[in-house]
Amino acid sequence: MMIAIPALLVGIIGTLVVMYTSGVRSLQSGFFPMMGCSGSAH
Repeated sequence: MMIAIPALLVGIIGTLVVMYTSGVRSLQSGFFPMMGCSGSAH
């Protein structure tokens, strides 16, 4: 259980990151101003 919980969180965060990066590439909008700085750095 102590190993499964962090692994699950990593999977969820990884999925959110992929969804966010793909969304930024397609939209290029300012819906996520906090993450926009790191997204525009690429």
